[in-house]
Amino acid sequence: MINTQKKKRFLERRKEKRLAVQEGALAVLHNQKYKIGPIIDISHGGLSFRYVDGEKQPIHSFALSIFFTGEAFRIRKLPFKTIYDIQENPKKGPSYVLIRRIGGQFGKLTTDQRSVLGYFIENYKITEY
Repeated sequence: MINTQKKKRFLERRKEKRLAVQEGALAVLHNQKYKIGPIIDISHGGLSFRYVDGEKQPIHSFALSIFFTGEAFRIRKLPFKTIYDIQENPKKGPSYVLIRRIGGQFGKLTTDQRSVLGYFIENYKITEY
């Protein structure tokens, strides 16, 4: 689980409230190897998502794509800076699966990217986080 103090510190720095999204919303981080997983929460400033991985990657700026399974909706290669990449589950046994959580902020978005991101948030949000 995420350390409560760390999570509070991340929340306090956010300029906008994060919203939970419907099941099926996925993020893909494009770097040396792809990281893909379900989106946990999102705002116009950034998002967080979970992924399965065997090793921690260094924090850098990358491109991030968003899509919704079963639908034609997608936003390709938004500028994205990783703020944190933390392990969520404790190590258990030799064949455990490592679940990590990435949180970050969007870089400078074009007018079109902001518009499509706003459409995604409005149509796929569940509630305030």
